Amino acid sequence: MVDSGNGNELSELIRLSATEDFSAELHESELAQAPHLINHLPAFVISWFFCLAVAVFFVIEPLPKQHDLGLRSVETRVSVAMYHMAHRVESYRKEMGALPVYLEEGWQESDDVQYEITEAGYVITGRSGEFELIFREGDDPEKLIHYLFHRFESR
Repeated sequence: MVDSGNGNELSELIRLSATEDFSAELHESELAQAPHLINHLPAFVISWFFCLAVAVFFVIEPLPKQHDLGLRSVETRVSVAMYHMAHRVESYRKEMGALPVYLEEGWQESDDVQYEITEAGYVITGRSGEFELIFREGDDPEKLIHYLFHRFESR
């Protein structure tokens, strides 16, 4: 059985809520606390001008273009192959007491790198397309590796 006391309270609550005025009007105290667009206008104007300034900056100063990665890989490949060849030639000279007359199998990592004996010692030349790098006996082989970093930093 249903308790008639609880049923009466529920119907009374429904009757009261139906008679209440749920208008959307705000009382004066609530109206003073409500946020308005006019309160946010300075922030909106500042944000708009900032976006405009950033857009103008990028029109005047475009983003830097990326460098041709193909050229970088050619420079890297040739320079590293020259470094390895110079190291092998110097190691051979320390062990044998003379420069190698020819390059042993596996010494030449790239067909773009050539070894030549001259009157002054030896020269290692790296060429690929427009890129050319020359290493002479007495040069510091580390500069072949450092060349890459200085070359890329200056771009």
